[in-house]
Amino acid sequence: GVLIYHNPNYDILNIGCLLTNETKSIIIYALLGNIVKQLSINNKQVTINVVDLNEGVYFISLENKNGKIVKKIIKN
Repeated sequence: GVLIYHNPNYDILNIGCLLTNETKSIIIYALLGNIVKQLSINNKQVTINVVDLNEGVYFISLENKNGKIVKKIIKN
């Protein structure tokens, strides 16, 4: 599973996952489907600065060779 949580001021997004250490891709999509951030990771924990994103609903897609997990987040 994947644990996604904001720090108290909503400018940092922390993602912890129970997936393997294999390289994973994280893509953040806006509500209309356009990509707003994309990065590759190889850790079980990642911190993403989202201060540049407007308030609204976004989707995070986390991918590795075993498949894809999509979670909805709300930036306040």
